[in-house]
Amino acid sequence: MEFISKEEFLKQDIDIQIAFMEWWTPKVGDLFYTNEYGIELYLDKKVKGMFGTDGFYTSKKVIPLLTEGQIRKFVEDKGYGIELQYCDGKELLYSLYKFDEGYVDKIKDGEKIVLETYWQLALKIIKEELKQ
Repeated sequence: MEFISKEEFLKQDIDIQIAFMEWWTPKVGDLFYTNEYGIELYLDKKVKGMFGTDGFYTSKKVIPLLTEGQIRKFVEDKGYGIELQYCDGKELLYSLYKFDEGYVDKIKDGEKIVLETYWQLALKIIKEELKQ
């Protein structure tokens, strides 16, 4: 399973980290990182004490290891969508659009995997929100 690494997550500004943490509610099957145990799988009450009663992150002990599906869900929850198209039969064109406004950004990339491109688009969304 591919996911955004702990290092990539921590490389982001703290405001960006907080935005993801406020959105993320751990569910059974989610991957996360702890300094104590490394990469873990969320299994019901296994991590009791690391999360509040409502499931949200409560300390710097836990870092979500977000997958492509989770990042896509984040994008959709923020009111955006991602459209994929092939260009020239080789490269993919990723178009980010806001549901009520139309296209916002496009990334043409034949090198990166979908996860990395989704991550870049999600970061753009957060950075735009932080400007407002």
